[in-house]
Amino acid sequence: MSGINGIYLFGQGNIDESPIDKMNNSIAHRGVGKSKTLVYHNIGIAQIGQGSTLVQSIDGRYTAVWDGYISNNNELRNILKEYNFHSDSVGETLIAAYVNWVEEMCQYLEGAFAFAILDKKEYQLFVARDRYASIPLYYYLDETIFVFSSEIKALIASGLFKPVFAKDRLPEFFRFGTIMEENTFLRNVKNFPPANAALFSNFLFSFDPYWHVETIGQCDDSYDTAKKNIHKLIVESVSTRFNSDGSTGIFLSGGIDSTIITAAARETVSGEIRTFNISFDEEEFSEAYYAKIVSKKFSTRHEEIKLKPQIFLEEIDNILDSYSFPSMDGANTYIISQAAKRAGINIGLSGLGGDELFCGYPVFGELMPTYKRLKLIPKFAKKTLLSYLNKTPNVRNKKIMDLISLTNPDKASVYGIFRSLMSIEDCKRLAGGYRTVINPQKHFLGKTNFLSELTLAEFDYYMQPVLLRDTEQMSVIHSLEVHAPMLDNQLVDYILSLPDSYKTKTAKPKSLLVESFSDMLPMEVVNRKKMGFVLPWSKWMANELAPLVKKAMKDAEEKDFLNIKNWEIAFEDFRNGKQNYNWNIFWGLIVLTSWMEKNGL
Repeated sequence: MSGINGIYLFGQGNIDESPIDKMNNSIAHRGVGKSKTLVYHNIGIAQIGQGSTLVQSIDGRYTAVWDGYISNNNELRNILKEYNFHSDSVGETLIAAYVNWVEEMCQYLEGAFAFAILDKKEYQLFVARDRYASIPLYYYLDETIFVFSSEIKALIASGLFKPVFAKDRLPEFFRFGTIMEENTFLRNVKNFPPANAALFSNFLFSFDPYWHVETIGQCDDSYDTAKKNIHKLIVESVSTRFNSDGSTGIFLSGGIDSTIITAAARETVSGEIRTFNISFDEEEFSEAYYAKIVSKKFSTRHEEIKLKPQIFLEEIDNILDSYSFPSMDGANTYIISQAAKRAGINIGLSGLGGDELFCGYPVFGELMPTYKRLKLIPKFAKKTLLSYLNKTPNVRNKKIMDLISLTNPDKASVYGIFRSLMSIEDCKRLAGGYRTVINPQKHFLGKTNFLSELTLAEFDYYMQPVLLRDTEQMSVIHSLEVHAPMLDNQLVDYILSLPDSYKTKTAKPKSLLVESFSDMLPMEVVNRKKMGFVLPWSKWMANELAPLVKKAMKDAEEKDFLNIKNWEIAFEDFRNGKQNYNWNIFWGLIVLTSWMEKNGL
């Protein structure tokens, strides 16, 4: 892993190297090796880690800084063989691609990346990010300057602007567990949009999306052909991301996705395959039994990491330090990444993306029937139903009440409630308001391929802002890369092009994926009940972690941005087992107050 920083000054004048040095120092943990900076008139760029020098073209015209990986690096070099390569650096591959394809280069890149290329001759800066926002890239922009970095705290460290906390985004954070799309908790600090590039030239710029989904449901392959193609694409994706030198390991939960990643690896790797699993004393959360079955089936070198509350508590300060962006998730990835790195692993393979592509989450089976039922409820019956549900205001009933209360339910509004962690009324009472932030009308166009549309919504409103962001920030702190073979560009495009009927051919979850590897999978895994990869949070939050919640409430009260009396009542209800609040919101309060303190907000 590495990090990148940069500045583009609009108008006349030269960049001062001092702000970039401050940015580099603030994220020194992102890479082994010294930071490297290049300042050229009104443009400055820097690399943290990834070798000892900045990567430049032979003539010195182009310089690249990057973070992430390009899985088709070797293939690109063969295509670009007329370029006079003088190193094996990925940065030079990016320069060669830019020289050959200019702004169209991103269409040819496979992997997870964020990069910038400086063109000295034209005084231009080209910045781009991967399709799924796997690699972080944030920026500050005003009429005088564009500043970008791998982490928000580097932007703050630059001293080029005064960070202002965006209090109005609290409802979004507590309702959905994160800040979505381009927004952050700071004014004028944005997420660089996924699948986008920007060219800064002549003191002007514009964002340009380089990937559009245009093939939803248009593939006419037979079901059997689709299974064969999926098998082939997954095996190829795992193969390109698996280093045979022993530095790659697989995060093996014992679920379908990680089992198939392991099966695909065994199909192409003749040597040792290492797998890692987190287990708990609380058996209802532990998947260790299934992970052992998979390990035995594919002859892996397996390591089970036993996690107890006291181990988590010992790491709590380090975990909180790792949140470069506040979230209600991610701590589990910190623990398994730490264990994998200690075992000598540099790259971890994750099954992330499998549930989104192959309809593994409950929302895929429940959203459409719920939407149709809501349309049938007469207005006079809603009041009676709401009164009945309000007698037992647990988390489930509150969500149903929000659904029933929709005046004109559409698929987008129903989806937003499915994705919420806090009810609308609780959001008003605990977070100071309510805003409709999920409005993915662009995904629900009324076409026949609803499941593919829902996959794209899951990409935008859960996978990118929660799973991918948290995976990256919790693994990079250990200098570990986590690759997601299920997010291979060709595989994603192919699955989106298949008809919905293929994805629901049997009643079993993810049947298309399972049947693509049916001859290789242990039946115990195929037939098991789905479990999410979570820690025993509810128990810990009510007991061992309670002092942290109380400290967070005190910190929030001192900062005067939440009604702490309401939070105290909510937490007391939670500890008494009333089940009317998710544990996530209390962890989110801990993370948020810690993040604000560490960033001087």
